[in-house]
Amino acid sequence: KEETTWHRWCTKEGVNLMTGKERSDEEAKLKELEKARADEEKARADGEAKLKELEKARADEEAKLKEQEKARADREAENARREKERADRLLAKLEALGLKPEEF
Repeated sequence: KEETTWHRWCTKEGVNLMTGKERSDEEAKLKELEKARADEEKARADGEAKLKELEKARADEEAKLKEQEKARADREAENARREKERADRLLAKLEALGLKPEEF
């Protein structure tokens, strides 16, 4: 309970050296800052991983849409081929009957 003057250690330049408590407080602050930096880095990495997942899902969806479009185009080509065959058969039947469609 006694009040007295405390002397501090300092460098030749007059800069006070930290006490044990000051050093401990400083280290605690540095640890907090490092933890915050690590948390931010983890959040950034998690965000990048999520973005990659979304990009892969988008690419997969685009590939699926391309496959569907190709299947539709193939169906349309097959339908066109069948229609041409049908038209050719009809033309052959008409010609067999002596009818020429270009005269109509």
